[in-house]
Amino acid sequence: MTDLTFFTADLVGFALASALALVVLLAPGALVARLLAKTWPDAGWRDFTPALAIAVYPVIDALAIRLTGIEGATIIRLCLVVAAFATARDMIPVPGRVAAFGIVLWWLYLAVVYVDFDINGGLYQSVTVLDLVKHSAVVSEIAMHGLPLRDPFYARDAVAGYYHYFYDGAAIIEFLGAGIVDSRMAFVGSGFAVGIATASFLRALVVELGWQRATNQRLTAIVVLVCCLGGFDLIGVAFRWFALGKFEQNPEWWDDEISFLPTTASWVPHHLAAVVACFVALLLFAKLLDAHRKRAVIPAMIAGLAMSSAFGLSIWITIGASVICLLSLRFLPRENWRGWIVSLMFAAVCALLLSIPQLRDLVQGRSGGEFPLATWIREPARIGEWIGDPVNPLLALLLAPIVWLVEFGPFAVGAWLFYRQRENFSTEHKFARILIACTVGGLMMNLLLCSAIINNDFGWRVIWFAQLPTMLATIAVLQACPTSQNSRRLLIASLALGMATTVFAAIFARIPVTRLPETSISYINVDPQIDLELRRAYAWANSHIPADALLQHNPASAPRAFAFGLYSRNPVMTADYEADLFGATKDEVRARTYFFGEIFAGIRPVAEANNIHLIVTARDPLWPELSPSTCIYKTQRVCITGSSKP
Repeated sequence: MTDLTFFTADLVGFALASALALVVLLAPGALVARLLAKTWPDAGWRDFTPALAIAVYPVIDALAIRLTGIEGATIIRLCLVVAAFATARDMIPVPGRVAAFGIVLWWLYLAVVYVDFDINGGLYQSVTVLDLVKHSAVVSEIAMHGLPLRDPFYARDAVAGYYHYFYDGAAIIEFLGAGIVDSRMAFVGSGFAVGIATASFLRALVVELGWQRATNQRLTAIVVLVCCLGGFDLIGVAFRWFALGKFEQNPEWWDDEISFLPTTASWVPHHLAAVVACFVALLLFAKLLDAHRKRAVIPAMIAGLAMSSAFGLSIWITIGASVICLLSLRFLPRENWRGWIVSLMFAAVCALLLSIPQLRDLVQGRSGGEFPLATWIREPARIGEWIGDPVNPLLALLLAPIVWLVEFGPFAVGAWLFYRQRENFSTEHKFARILIACTVGGLMMNLLLCSAIINNDFGWRVIWFAQLPTMLATIAVLQACPTSQNSRRLLIASLALGMATTVFAAIFARIPVTRLPETSISYINVDPQIDLELRRAYAWANSHIPADALLQHNPASAPRAFAFGLYSRNPVMTADYEADLFGATKDEVRARTYFFGEIFAGIRPVAEANNIHLIVTARDPLWPELSPSTCIYKTQRVCITGSSKP
């Protein structure tokens, strides 16, 4: 039987969320562009409008939700939209045909990798649920309860210590969606806006740097092409498959991740939004070096807003930006040092004042433990799985440049061609010098530092300080093909392979793991029939169980649990063994997960759940022990208990 009820609901929700995100999240950037245009009338701030919206408003959303609730923050956003269209409509860019084609292509890509398919009695999810469970749970929590953020993965009295600013805007989109847009599609719609803002930002930077060598339409087409590219990751995926027999659905997982726009903007758009915010701040700092003091206050304050937003969007990117700000002194003329430091200090004070609530939440919401950053030497291509740990540091250092070349792929080629043609592109702009600092700093931090919490989010994200400059260089050189025939062939081949990586990511994100060779995430969507009934069960619970009632799934059945965060509005006692993400201690999480795991395994009596609703599936050993009277909701494979007595 073909159903497609959830497919249709997701598609409609995503369409509405995308439209809302474009208007509500991006249009108010015109107000900031208008303000900057009064300071620098000769600059093309209109093209920066989407990036300015991403950079400035997340911190405003966070403060508005904290002070007025989600309703008040939504009203403020709508007022900003009205003000933008009323007073700064000429600063709202209208996409041409080429840009519109790119936007449609981006929308279709996100639809492919995120929409659920309910077909023939099963629910077929994308591999992106691996991260979407967290994103969706946070958006839902903010939309329902506002700020400070409650821990959606572990029920506790303390606030959650997490960077949530991106999810605040998505929560406003969900609130405006009025039941049509769920938290999942609100997040994806917001990511849709971030992808557009990043692409327009790249184009605007090329023009700002004086690197435009093509017509406006052709430049836009080149930007669209570049934003569709990945690295040469298929080489690494193939090598890993043949060497270890392990196949990766996501082409980024053959190595310590370095993902470009399609993957980053779809999987973790909050980190990419932080990248945009930091580069907006760096651009303003660069322009302030040549500005009169009387005209410097407002741009410096806007830079402070961008830095504050970045801190709440991604703490890892913000740490990296702090290093870049200091390293930039090495690449700026000495006579600019004082101006750079003064502007930075002024913006930092503004950012610190605006970030006090977030800092307080981080201090109160996170348990004590290991320092979040650690020193290391980047392990290239996860070679420890081949030769054993620990990996020889000298070998890691020798292989790192080779792996970087594979990871950067067409952008490494573009950067090399840009260097060969550097006499055709002026680097006199102060921001061009800062881009050099970004490249050096991004590579060095990726090589020598990692995060010590769950995954290496620091290394995976901070490398964007090197990625964005290479993307700009690639856009620059693509405007005029190299004269050498060998260089042209190399460039064309690299573009084709980079595009193939993106196509691979979209296709294999949808193929069920049961139809693939051994993968590292074989527990995702392993039983589509149960997953479909779980989504239906959570939909029923959302309408029939009080929103504050605890609804606990089996947290120990797999390395990650998904359905609770994707489809439910009810809190849980614990998500799974990785539920320490938002600040609970590892020991607390292990103990509670083990406890409930024993209940679902039938080792402990259900009565010990203390009247918490349990959602039990046919996969759980407890399933045969449940009597019909136990369930307030029951299907062939899923039961929701109404009391603690079986």
